[in-house]
Amino acid sequence: MEKSIPVEATDRGLLIPREVLGELEGGELEAVMDEGRIIIRRKLDPADEKARVAQALRDAGLLYEPNWDPPSPVSEQARSRLAEKLASDPPLSEMIIADRGVRA
Repeated sequence: MEKSIPVEATDRGLLIPREVLGELEGGELEAVMDEGRIIIRRKLDPADEKARVAQALRDAGLLYEPNWDPPSPVSEQARSRLAEKLASDPPLSEMIIADRGVRA
């Protein structure tokens, strides 16, 4: 629904009479510039915005979605054992640097 409304330009911005907002009144609003117009609309829910952006990226071929199954969950005990291994002395970063050797 498009309709023209009277606005007042002031140093505070554009003032729009509340009564013209109709069903938009009471919700959080945002102003968006589009093709030389300012659109006042309900603020989008972040979840909806995320889905919209993901779809735009998918349509443009910029979003890679792997087609493999997610890894199976790891037990707390297995994670604990791995953490102990990685927390060995010397630190893992030093082991990696030593393994690379001196590079010129």
